[in-house]
Amino acid sequence: MKLINPPNEAALYSYCLELGVSDSTLDASEKKLFEVLGNVLKLTDEEQSIIQKLMVQRKVVKTNKFF
Repeated sequence: MKLINPPNEAALYSYCLELGVSDSTLDASEKKLFEVLGNVLKLTDEEQSIIQKLMVQRKVVKTNKFF
């Protein structure tokens, strides 16, 4: 990650999270992986939590075709 030096850490984190929730679940190992990824990207726990909540809600909206 340090070699990549992403300019938009939250966007990269949310993209990876989107891939992780594509099967509609996050198991304990995936949660740990995203925690580590968030820490490497220097996202605070609060930022990680907000992004996770957003991505889960987007998945629910998409799955249920609310829009």
